[in-house]
Amino acid sequence: MISDLAVYGRDNTDKVTLTIFMQFRGTEGSTADVTYSLESGGSEVDSQSETRDDPCTGGFGGAGNCPWVQTTIDFEIPSSGFTVENGEQLELNIDAQATCEGSTGGMGGGSCEVNVAFGDVDDTSGTSKLELKANALADSSVRVHRPGASFLDQEVTEWSPNHRPDFRTMQFTVDVRNAFGRDDIQNVDLIMSTPNGANSEFDKTFDDDELKLDNQGLIGNYTWTYDSGISAGDYPLRLEINDVQGHTLVFEHSGITFVEHDIYLSLPSSQPDTVLIAPGQTSSIEFLIEHTGSSSSSMNIVFDLVGSPFPSSWSDPIWDQAGGYTLNGGGTFARPILSFDVVDGDLTNAPSSIEIEARAYADTENAQNDQVAIKTIVLSIEESLFLKTLNIKYKLPIQHVLTPMMRHFPIMLMLAIPKANSLLMSLMPDLLPIHSDCELLICPTLGNSNFLITIPEWNSLRKEFIPPLLTLAQIKSSLYEWKFSLQMSATPKT
Repeated sequence: MISDLAVYGRDNTDKVTLTIFMQFRGTEGSTADVTYSLESGGSEVDSQSETRDDPCTGGFGGAGNCPWVQTTIDFEIPSSGFTVENGEQLELNIDAQATCEGSTGGMGGGSCEVNVAFGDVDDTSGTSKLELKANALADSSVRVHRPGASFLDQEVTEWSPNHRPDFRTMQFTVDVRNAFGRDDIQNVDLIMSTPNGANSEFDKTFDDDELKLDNQGLIGNYTWTYDSGISAGDYPLRLEINDVQGHTLVFEHSGITFVEHDIYLSLPSSQPDTVLIAPGQTSSIEFLIEHTGSSSSSMNIVFDLVGSPFPSSWSDPIWDQAGGYTLNGGGTFARPILSFDVVDGDLTNAPSSIEIEARAYADTENAQNDQVAIKTIVLSIEESLFLKTLNIKYKLPIQHVLTPMMRHFPIMLMLAIPKANSLLMSLMPDLLPIHSDCELLICPTLGNSNFLITIPEWNSLRKEFIPPLLTLAQIKSSLYEWKFSLQMSATPKT
């Protein structure tokens, strides 16, 4: 056997029945003691014995006039059956010892013979056979996953009718195991029916080259993508295997369920999965919630933060629709927005992440406003270097800076920011020409200690300019000192 074979008695009994055609040739008065033994893997299951005293006295070396005599033997087996293990054999042994007049002999030996016929027997309408109950395909099965999963992964039996295309593809894997080997299999079919069983969603017949031998089993894969809007309900799934003897064995899967209510929570492509915060600033997060359930069902989606992630000194977060978001059927969606104000101060206690929860409610047969789905998403929190105010103290030898520039900018001061030229020159093209000793000149007005620069778009502010902004060199002088405040704000875009 190439897999375990469980054997039981025939016709709901505890008996395995042997029907065999035999010839006993010998002289008159001869006898034969015959022992029949049923074995599994070399171990005896049961044995029966009989003595024959009806020899045929026809000629030896041919059939002569000796008929084939049908003999029936019943082997007693446990009511729980027995197992022929993988790699072992189910064996029938027949031992005959004949006692002839004046001598002894065995099967085909001496002046006496005991002959056994296998299969169809000439000149009879019978067949030698062993009758028992067994399912050589008992270990066959089918499993359902998302594409790329292995056979032993947890099955996915619940699917959403109106999900995105990538989530509507199902991978079916059949494992066909026949204890008698591949040659005993005629064909393999996989069928998924509609909930009422009247029609089939698909009927897949596996070709020989689609079934590959793997670990003593024939493995086949079938990928199927269902149409958006498929009706909610339970869909029967069965594996049908036909063997060469004409038997059809059906393996019923637990079934596939297309759920009536389901949601999918994600972020729009324009929303980074890292939320930037800065002291005194307002941060906003946009979400994408999709109705992936039945086209005929409506739901109300309520959002909330899991726990209390923000310090008590921060303001309470605000959703743009506090009462929730209504989705009127599968395929509809909403874009909820969460906003919160960050305290203008130390952000040491700011959370490193927040978890958002979306709960779906609908009227069901169980209750009104019943919770039918819940999804969560976790976002990272980072303090933004662009959104906070940079307070920079510097000392300048103004007699060295102003003198060469008095004829052009008599009331301007110059601060050099190395390696940041393209960052701000595009925003202030009329300020100052590039100085020979630096790549960018920022010129606050003399007498005004605050100089405000607003960066309207994230794309104008490249991340590689963060280190130069933080490592502004202090230019020392014993003459004057000014405080320079540079505030940079941005609306993140991807």
